Amino acid sequence: MTLVTANTLSDVNHFGGRFLAPSLAQKIAVAMDSKARTPYIAAVAAYLLGASVTEIVPAAFAIAAGLIAFLAVAAFTQVQEEVPVAPVSPLAAQLAALQAKNDALSAALAVVQKRLSSSIAERETLAVELTIDPLTGLQNRRGLDAAFAECGTDTVMALLDIDHFKKINDTFGHDAGDRVLRDFAARLRTALNDSLPIYRIGGEEFVVLFPQAEMATVAAMLADFRADLKTSNVLRSNDAMTVSFSAGLALHDNAEQTFDTVFKQADERLYTAKLTGRAKTVFSDDVNSNVIAFAA
Repeated sequence: MTLVTANTLSDVNHFGGRFLAPSLAQKIAVAMDSKARTPYIAAVAAYLLGASVTEIVPAAFAIAAGLIAFLAVAAFTQVQEEVPVAPVSPLAAQLAALQAKNDALSAALAVVQKRLSSSIAERETLAVELTIDPLTGLQNRRGLDAAFAECGTDTVMALLDIDHFKKINDTFGHDAGDRVLRDFAARLRTALNDSLPIYRIGGEEFVVLFPQAEMATVAAMLADFRADLKTSNVLRSNDAMTVSFSAGLALHDNAEQTFDTVFKQADERLYTAKLTGRAKTVFSDDVNSNVIAFAA
């Protein structure tokens, strides 16, 4: 018997120099050939699958035909196992879709949280900037009302004003005036040992709150600070120039008093100090009393 068969899957697929994708029939033929290396069975398989056969023995064909059916089933099963297709249940597909949505939402939430954190940080920075005087580094007018309320009664409010500040600006220029303000603020901080916040409320005016204090004690402390300014020039660019200040004190002695009430009293006493010669502290409404001389 002369048999022209394809011994390998590669040979089956190369006809005329062209490569053809293996068909299911060709896969079965190769699988059956690998399961039973019998020439007759291979011949019958090749004949049934379209290979060229020049001669087949009838008896051999009859014997092989019965075996072909069994081997075809086994071979077909082997081919199916080579490319398994796992069924996807509807529930699994729904879970996968929900997981994808959850991942997308988590990513979006992370972006929002990052932006929110950045926004909060920016607001906190802005809030600090709004409460700080950029020239002196002291606190500004914002928050002074709240600080006054927190201090409660028996708090002395000291309102300080640099004497002849306009003359300093006019004589030495605004840059020199800025240096005076910065140096004055730094020296006042040192005098208070950084124990109390100082507020620059505008121009050359400053406010300090002294909780649980007496006005005479605060006036004495300010007198010491005034003496220190006289012995050391604030404006270092001109040795002939010294800086002094006037002050008015008011006591928050009952809960019915508001910030505005106490501030007005301190401002009136500051005005009295300026009218009576400057470089002094007034903490009494009686301008003829000796407390003015004591505080000066």
